[in-house]
Order: sequence, then C-alpha cells, then structure tokens
Amino acid sequence: MTTVSISVEETVWEAAQRRAAQARLDVSSLVRDYLGRLASGTVALPSADEAASRKRLLDLLKECNLALDGRPTRESFYTDRRFH
Repeated sequence: MTTVSISVEETVWEAAQRRAAQARLDVSSLVRDYLGRLASGTVALPSADEAASRKRLLDLLKECNLALDGRPTRESFYTDRRFH
C-alpha cells in the first residue's frame, strides 16, 4: 500500500472528519474508497466545461445576496404590490 499526503484547508478537513464520523469511518478510508472508484472508472471526472460552470454558479450565488434561511412571510412577499 502507498502512503499519500495531501494538503487541504482546515475547514475542509474538519468537515470531512465530521462526515466520516457520522458513517463510523475515518477520512483515510473515505479517500481510499474514492480513489479506488476513480481508478476503476465508476466515478466520472468533471469536464473542464462542467468545472467552469460550477465555479461560475458558485460565484453568482455569492454575488446575489440571496438569503435562504427561512420562509418569507405573506406580508413581505406582497409588500411591493398594490391591491385595489
């Protein structure tokens, strides 16, 4: 077996550890499984177009200031409408 070293952001590492713990696994076993599926061809690599589109979508979502932390109230939904 080969030992692999990678560098990731600390927040990514912590999130990966939490997800692995939920599955009662460790991060190493998740990476080993993913690399095995990648090597066998069961994981599709994103194309350059898909990666660029995904990055553009994430950039647009950051720019739009959309708040998804609750349902709008009826009053806020109809604030700018006039009813006669």
